[in-house]
Amino acid sequence: MRWVTLFRNLANVMLVKDVGQIPLHLRESHGLDASLTGYHLEEDYPLLRGAAQKLPVTFINPGKQFKYLDTGVISYLFKEARNIDILNLYHFEPHTFFYGVLYKFLNPKGFLYIKLDNDLRTLESGNGLYPYGKPIAKTLFTPLENLFRKKTDLLTIETTKGHSLISKEYPDLAGKLAVIPNGVDTDIMRQDYDFSSVTPEIKENIIITVARLGTKQKNTSGFLEALTKVNLTGWKVYLVGPVEAEFEPYKKEFFEKYPHLGDTVIFTGNISERKELYSLYAKAKIFCLPSLWESFGIVILEALLFGCHVISTNFVSVGDLLPTDMTLGTIVPIGDIDALSNAITDTTKREIKQNDITNAQQYVLNNYDWKNITAELKAKIIPPQNDSTN
Repeated sequence: MRWVTLFRNLANVMLVKDVGQIPLHLRESHGLDASLTGYHLEEDYPLLRGAAQKLPVTFINPGKQFKYLDTGVISYLFKEARNIDILNLYHFEPHTFFYGVLYKFLNPKGFLYIKLDNDLRTLESGNGLYPYGKPIAKTLFTPLENLFRKKTDLLTIETTKGHSLISKEYPDLAGKLAVIPNGVDTDIMRQDYDFSSVTPEIKENIIITVARLGTKQKNTSGFLEALTKVNLTGWKVYLVGPVEAEFEPYKKEFFEKYPHLGDTVIFTGNISERKELYSLYAKAKIFCLPSLWESFGIVILEALLFGCHVISTNFVSVGDLLPTDMTLGTIVPIGDIDALSNAITDTTKREIKQNDITNAQQYVLNNYDWKNITAELKAKIIPPQNDSTN
């Protein structure tokens, strides 16, 4: 059975995220003829020689690109739709509406699966899953959206809160909406660093955050402000990731204002070597995610596997990722600098125990391993009694 994930803006990093990991594990672990199709946006895709080397990827020409559709995708579907048993598209937006309806027109018996991958801010603000903006746009696209909703066979959202919100706002979708979280490839991670070897003894007084630093979403400025209220004597703080160019002036001003933090707060730049990054996770006692919003938060799962105490803002999925009985988790209100600084201060005073680490690792392995997640997804599309791939 042929599965195609069609994701237009295919960057190298997407190969180790849900876009690449779902078809990879459906292929390697669950017997589907799964592959990935998208645009060749970067000069090199090194992950195709590494973590995603077993995933077949087809690069297509974008053709003429308009605001709501690309002729390259349309040409691809006219050529391939009849040979695709399951088409996986991403996001609730006009591009997806066009391509999904076209696929079902060309292959009425095909299965259309949409991974919403939505942070739900527009839904929570009363604008639905897609904010059309101008009323004329909503008027024009509503018939297409309604047809798309009718034709779609399965939609998944990553969080239980998301499922509840969408089911209430879109009752017609409730019967074909499921919760399928994102995950981590623990086998690949172990090749770079065996997280099961992490013990309290190797932990150091280190706080880390891993993000695209300086973006509004990641709230790096809020994190730095919170750090100024914490006694960091004997601690190091590592901010890992590329820094947005427009954030550089703020960064410069921050160290001019707080020169005593120059040797304590360290911007490492991007760490592309996973072994080096995981080594830092393993040594760190605290991981902070001060985001203003997130659709999921994979870095939380990575931090838990390496035994970090996670301090995160209360974005939409964090209740699933850090349940109330998670001893290595603290949740603070979004944008609350004082709450964040207090949480960091409190956590610097507590010791991480082996039982904390073991429980956190087991929680991730049980609930967020890609092999298990894709098995659940496959069962929703192909009932076990009809599955000839087993």
